[in-house]
Amino acid sequence: MQANYSLWNVLGQYFENSALLPLFVLALIWIINKWNKDRKVAFIAIACGSVLVFNEVAYRFFSAIGEGSTYYRFLWIIPLVLVVAAFLVNYVTVANAGKQYFVLALTLLAIWMFSGQTGAEWLTLPENIYQIEPDVIQVSDLLMKLTDNQATYLIDDRSISNTIRQYNAKVMCTDMELADMDMILQGNDTNALGKDIQNAINNNRSRYIAINKEDTIIYKVMENAGIKLAGETDHYRLYYVHYKQLIPDVEEMQKLSIGESGQTNIEYVPIQGFTKRLEYVYITDFGTTENEEVYKNVLKQIEEMQPDGIIINAELSKNSNWHRKYETLLEEQGIPYYCNDTEFQVISEDEIEICFIDNRRTISKTALNSLENLMKEGKPILLVLSENISESDSSDLVKLISKPNSTVIQVLSAKQDTFQKNLIGEQILQFATPTDSNQLLNLIRIEGLEPDEIIVY
Repeated sequence: MQANYSLWNVLGQYFENSALLPLFVLALIWIINKWNKDRKVAFIAIACGSVLVFNEVAYRFFSAIGEGSTYYRFLWIIPLVLVVAAFLVNYVTVANAGKQYFVLALTLLAIWMFSGQTGAEWLTLPENIYQIEPDVIQVSDLLMKLTDNQATYLIDDRSISNTIRQYNAKVMCTDMELADMDMILQGNDTNALGKDIQNAINNNRSRYIAINKEDTIIYKVMENAGIKLAGETDHYRLYYVHYKQLIPDVEEMQKLSIGESGQTNIEYVPIQGFTKRLEYVYITDFGTTENEEVYKNVLKQIEEMQPDGIIINAELSKNSNWHRKYETLLEEQGIPYYCNDTEFQVISEDEIEICFIDNRRTISKTALNSLENLMKEGKPILLVLSENISESDSSDLVKLISKPNSTVIQVLSAKQDTFQKNLIGEQILQFATPTDSNQLLNLIRIEGLEPDEIIVY
């Protein structure tokens, strides 16, 4: 069963694509009509007693004690198959030919309407003896290869985990804290900060995460939490959660978020084949609490983090000149800092280029040509823009960075009052951090997408 959030959710999932329910209702009416008065009274008593189990309060109780995802098993006590079988046998053996044909036609109609099959599936042989999707088998086989055939925990959008144990019982699904992970993996909440995704993963405790390759925005935001690409099948990307890295990240973010800087967030920028690890603090402003004491406290916090550099993207902020006013404090840090206050500039690292463009106004052809030439060099580019790009933007900049040969791996930008994550083109993730309120102090960690090690236990 999928994760459940209400009694109606349980009933909807249990009877989804099932022809038994309409046939059961019909059969039950037939049986009750044949019963004598005593049996009808007994049936009413049983129906009333069932209400004590099948109600929202009872479901909430079982959820509270950790059995919400197994509550549907109470539905097994309803004799659906027996009642339908008794009804069909009676009409096959007792009823006249006219009634038999009527019941047969009704049964076939119910199966066609509620089974979820179009009819073509009945005329084709299953692809495997398990009668499950090949993707499920591929994911399971890859998991066994990665874990040396050991038991492990998997989470996905339920397209894999719903049936994987029919093929391999060593692949388990944890029931811990499913709601937040489900919201992300189902695509209902991909506008999530890296630290919040880390918390959701940590609370769930799954070891591997399977994501369909077509769900680009989902796996991109999940990668922001630092999960590693362990392998791929024909249609799925399989990610590994290294808890020895994740748990310290969660603890560090909790520790750093106590103070004047508001929220402290971590965002991974993963690059396939990247061998170094770079850390930059990314800030736009300090929200509504901007004063010298706040600046000093935040800069002290940054000094304790000891990043490779500070990226300041303050041009969209109402107080965009704060970093110019406190240049002395910044210089005292001894940490290189870079401001996105010119049309085009580049920070060159060994394996990556960090490119700054002020896009609040029309970008000149000179700046676009400079970016295009930088892309031709072939190194990954982390692009920093003053203002976020909307999904409907069709500017020359978007056309350039969305080209098939683009080396732009992610965009950092800014947005008034709130943060945003969205795709530019088909593959480039944009993270826009807020200005003027809900301020974020972001630790941007650039490293390889592949795991350094996979721990099997």
